[in-house]
Amino acid sequence: MTPLVLLGLVGFLASFVGSGPLARLWDRMLTRIPGVGLVYGSTKSLGEDVACVFAPHTPNRASGFVHYVPKRDLIELDWAVEDGLKVIVSGGVVQPPSGEPATGR
Repeated sequence: MTPLVLLGLVGFLASFVGSGPLARLWDRMLTRIPGVGLVYGSTKSLGEDVACVFAPHTPNRASGFVHYVPKRDLIELDWAVEDGLKVIVSGGVVQPPSGEPATGR
């Protein structure tokens, strides 16, 4: 059985059982298995509408962290790219003149 089929079967069984105590126990057990836990946790989070957000380190913009954030939790700003880079490089000391979030959310 391929790992993809196995993960699909596990996901189907988990959704069939629901969020009961048995499903929570099974979920905890799967996430503790090295390798399987990483893939299982990643595929489990794909059902929601998410955005990929890169949070760069200061002052080196080439390295940082990638986060998958639900789109409903994001606040979109009307900053230009240059303004955003100034904030990152300065560690938040320099702020653009229009620091208010964009309307519509």
